[in-house]
Parts: sequence; structure tokens; C-alpha cells
Amino acid sequence: MFFAMAVLVAVTAVVGTAQQESIEELRVRAEQGDAEAEFDLGTFYDMGYNVPQDATEAARWYRLAAEQGHAFAQFNLGTFYDMGYGVPEDAAEAARWYRLAADQGIAVAQFNLANMYATGRGVPMDVVTTYMWAIIASRIDNALMVSETMTISGYRDAVAAALTSKERDEGQRLAGEWETAHPDDSLIREPDIEFNTTAPQ
Repeated sequence: MFFAMAVLVAVTAVVGTAQQESIEELRVRAEQGDAEAEFDLGTFYDMGYNVPQDATEAARWYRLAAEQGHAFAQFNLGTFYDMGYGVPEDAAEAARWYRLAADQGIAVAQFNLANMYATGRGVPMDVVTTYMWAIIASRIDNALMVSETMTISGYRDAVAAALTSKERDEGQRLAGEWETAHPDDSLIREPDIEFNTTAPQ
């Protein structure tokens, strides 16, 4: 029987510099197309920080930043689609945004992709691709907790235990190809983040 996690790991980056400027100043920069300001404003609406909490408005600002390639905005937008928070629930759209964030080195997006391939949500069920993303995520952030009691490495090992040796070899080969195409210096390093393993209220 194949091992699949039933948890969705969501992350909201802790806003640092944005807390030092007013909402009005932040909004001006966001309306001028500054991706970091768009992401920060989305985070403010997501969390209800100095503005009324508004998932739809958060999704709008995350999308603007995500479309400019902002990896954390891509991840958060994927999470919104995964949970139907601020946007209609759409697993395929969630997988698309997770993939964009995953390709920039966001380990939690890589885990969520692995989980989607494990369960066939939004993507075809594929145990080898599940293992590939679990390997990649564990190499980027070996300590990432994917549940209260399991790290990404534990998840990777549980997936591997359910595979044939041929499937494991193929997953390792695919992970190696991904890593060759995405050298360390091209990946984003995650800042201090808050993890939320439940859907926003």
C-alpha cells in the first residue's frame, strides 16, 4: 500500500521590512507593480495585519506577485487553490502554482507536489514522481516538518519503502536531473517562516 500524507502544509512568510512602512506606502508600491510589495500586501490581507482579513483580496495580490515570478506568492496562491480559500478550489491550478514555486526551491511546495502525486489530486497519480519531489524537498530542507511527528525525510523514506527498486532508481534519477537543471545558486533560500497545517478560518 502506498504511503500518502493527508496534511496540507501551508506557509506564510513573515513580513519583515513591510512592517516598517505604512499600508498606504506599501499599497503605492504594490500598485506600481513591485512584486515584493504585492506579496507583502497579500500577506497583510491573508493574516488581517493592519487591514481587514480578506482572502479574496489576499489572493488578488498574491496572483499579481506570482505572475511576476515571486516564489512565495506562487506557493501561497497554490495553497489558496488547494484549500478553496479566496478562490474556487482547483487542485490542478494548485499543482501548477506549487510547481512554479517548487522549481525555485521552495521545499514546502515540493512536498505539497509530492503529496498531490501520491493522491492523484490535480495531477495523475504517480509514485515515482512522488518520490522524486520528496527526495528534492528533503535535500533542500531536511528538517521540514510535514506533520506533527514526521519530517520530509521520514516521508521520503516511507514513500521509498513502498516502491520497487526500479521505481526508487527512477525517482532518484529524476531528482538528479532536476537538481542538475536547478543548481543551488539559482534557488531561493526560505526566510523565517510560520507554518500552518490547517486551513485558514
